[in-house]
Amino acid sequence: MNTNYSFDRRQLLSLGTIIMLAPALRIFPAETAAIAGRASWLCPLVAAPLLIGYLHFITKLMACRKEGENFQDLTLRALGNKAGKVALGVMSLWMLIYSGFILRAGVDRLIVTTYPNTSPTSFTLVMGFL
Repeated sequence: MNTNYSFDRRQLLSLGTIIMLAPALRIFPAETAAIAGRASWLCPLVAAPLLIGYLHFITKLMACRKEGENFQDLTLRALGNKAGKVALGVMSLWMLIYSGFILRAGVDRLIVTTYPNTSPTSFTLVMGFL
């Protein structure tokens, strides 16, 4: 790495934990547990090789950056101008959709907890109108 800071194992472990837990906690917790049944303990074992490969890729990619270069610049340099812009656009769109899903799921839980036997539809319409 060409900078004066580096990533330690604790930071990479935190990144790996977030990567592994975010989809499991946000998208399909009840469904996967119901489908897997007693074999649900295998999910982390199946995900571990993919997670290790992803961490290896990110570590090697970040080690190739130049002084003062951020992730966007590195992506554009690695993939070229057109493909890099497409990749960054896809990542931005995914983050927008995913953050909207997280916000919607959190609001749903808050409304159902605060106002039992109601639907978040009326609150969504009012907030959309405002």
